Amino acid sequence: MKITEVKNILKQLPPDFSQTAVRDVSLPTSAVFVEIHKKEIPGRFGTPFRALFMYQYKNQAGIFRSPADMENFSKKLAVKFLRDKKFTGNVIKKIVEYTKWMSAFIQNNPRAADLIKNHKIFFTQYRKFFTYHQIVQWGGDYLAKMRVPIKKRKSQKQAARALQKAYQFNEMVVPLVEKYFYKLNVRHLLPEEINENLIENIKFKPKGRNVLIIKNQRLVLTAKQAKTLKDGIDLKMQASLKKTDQVQGLKVSSGIFIGKVRVIKELAKLGTVKPGEVLITTMTRPQYNPILKKIGALVTDEGGMVSHAAILAREYKIPCIVGTKFATKIFKTGDMVEVDANKGIIRKLR
Repeated sequence: MKITEVKNILKQLPPDFSQTAVRDVSLPTSAVFVEIHKKEIPGRFGTPFRALFMYQYKNQAGIFRSPADMENFSKKLAVKFLRDKKFTGNVIKKIVEYTKWMSAFIQNNPRAADLIKNHKIFFTQYRKFFTYHQIVQWGGDYLAKMRVPIKKRKSQKQAARALQKAYQFNEMVVPLVEKYFYKLNVRHLLPEEINENLIENIKFKPKGRNVLIIKNQRLVLTAKQAKTLKDGIDLKMQASLKKTDQVQGLKVSSGIFIGKVRVIKELAKLGTVKPGEVLITTMTRPQYNPILKKIGALVTDEGGMVSHAAILAREYKIPCIVGTKFATKIFKTGDMVEVDANKGIIRKLR
């Protein structure tokens, strides 16, 4: 693919297409993640994703997608959770089932030969796991923040709590799978390349590749092509952002805190966080747990009431605002800010 073709792809992306998350995942996991948004999720719920791009860098991946597509998906799930207890119970049952299956498989199939022999069933189950992982995470988050009639609030709280527990139960599967891929030296391969030609593929398949779906087609981009696409998306987003000293999000753990900002977009930079700082990040993961005990406040681009950041912030009694969308782009390390988690507002102090 020529760079001119990549620039043509940029023109076809949804107007609000932007980076919405960062995950410490490899190419095979990225490919699975893209695949479920191409097939499984639209097939089950009729909520298509017009495009989704996983940009690999520094042993992690930026997730680019349309917030409008995410809103449509999340809202449809939340309404279903609220109306249908049987559906909610089945989703929780499935995520527990697939979580246990993935954990058992990795424990019982430690060698590359094991994965090669069972690669079809492994990636089939991994796709199913990730589909339900997304359902629980995004549907549960949206459900928790929905405004519902008084007579529905008890059902809302019960369903949200059950989904929160299910999410906490399954959130360590992806780090476990990533350790497995690292051990087998397959982090730079596509799922279909983890086959009987594995040794040759490990040696000769290029590193730095990326995956994209657009108009229901999967494309594999080289590192250079992906960088061109990523830079183009970022430029469009920066141009659309209004200059502001204030951002609003969802208040998930109350309190007011004033302090200096530490923006973290890479796991490798977690060690730079100092006690009493305001941590602004895309979204927290289990690797953040030791850091969260010493910060003054927490702000994330994504997440909801049942997200990892919200749960830990409430446990540690840290003022926390999630779902700001652009906080990591508006503020920079060293800024002095006030985090008013009673109102859900972060503002820069002059």
